Amino acid sequence: ECLTCSVDDKLYKHTCLNECPSDTYETPESECFDCDSTCATCSGSSHSECLTCVEGDFFYQSSCLAACPSNTFVDGVTCVDCHSTCATCSGSNNDECLTCSVDDKLYKHTCLNECPSDTYETPESECFDCDSTCATCSGSSHSECLTCVEGDFFYQSSCLAACPSNTFVDGVTCVDCHSTCATCSGSNNDECLTCSV
Repeated sequence: ECLTCSVDDKLYKHTCLNECPSDTYETPESECFDCDSTCATCSGSSHSECLTCVEGDFFYQSSCLAACPSNTFVDGVTCVDCHSTCATCSGSNNDECLTCSVDDKLYKHTCLNECPSDTYETPESECFDCDSTCATCSGSSHSECLTCVEGDFFYQSSCLAACPSNTFVDGVTCVDCHSTCATCSGSNNDECLTCSV
């Protein structure tokens, strides 16, 4: 059993070697000590001083883990942090989010404080585009408009290029004629332009 070694050799478990074994680290005194069991190679004895991991584990911030933390994504055998705006992600850019923090909304893989005005928000805090006929909406269908793009008329939650014949224009809204009218200038029965058959 050796207590010290010659100048070029390394002491490992009372044996002198030319080099430290790969799963050990070398001290300034030329002694070799085992890495933490989670490390394949290391710079010190702690589990947070790994340089590489044993097969099947993932490297993250100098540690080896069985799985990557939720705010990271896997790149080979390394866990990489998501962009700061993402809770979970598929990459490190701000447009690669899968989910957002509690208060933010997810729109086209980007986390925003609010949904854009031409989108609607789901109960899962995701934003989706309105139908192209809607300026604002409550859902994706053309019959879920709240307001219309300029030049169109609002009628029964839809946006139309012109009001139907049994309605009249009130600003940007189509309003139904009285039931006795086929065409009208107002909603009362004495505002018929033509009568229904």
